[in-house]
Amino acid sequence: MGPRYDTLSQGESLMIVADNTLLCHFFLRSDLGGMARHVREKDGDWIVPTLWRAEFANAIVKAYWACPDPAGGHLRAWDNAFAVMSRCEREVDFHEVVRLGAEKHISAYDAHYACLALKYGTPLVTEDGPLKKAFPGIAMSMKEFLGIADSAGTVRERGATYRVRRKKS
Repeated sequence: MGPRYDTLSQGESLMIVADNTLLCHFFLRSDLGGMARHVREKDGDWIVPTLWRAEFANAIVKAYWACPDPAGGHLRAWDNAFAVMSRCEREVDFHEVVRLGAEKHISAYDAHYACLALKYGTPLVTEDGPLKKAFPGIAMSMKEFLGIADSAGTVRERGATYRVRRKKS
């Protein structure tokens, strides 16, 4: 299926595909905003499909519905995101989008991001569960990308084998 990126070396930097969940955590107020900034610090070379614009605009509309902002904070978030991410846009093959979406049972929107990751041989950082499930080792959470252990999946060291010396009688 392609290269796996679930074992990145500490401090390793490479281009990543940033999906809309990562963009929202980075550019909008979010409990995971700090983690999104750490992802950007670890690797600031993000790419996105042009579709990101519609998805991000939709997230802004929903954020506005949840918390109207007459001061224009939501529009400033759009302006900031557009200023940064418009330079990071890449085209995708729509035939490949449809093929991947149908094969993996994911939305065409998610398939755009997966296509980029596969095309450029780079990780896809997302908080989208179905996308991570469809592309294990390629699509990963921010925690996985940063190498932060998940509290649900505790890492344990394998037990050591010991020899017991018996006393001679």
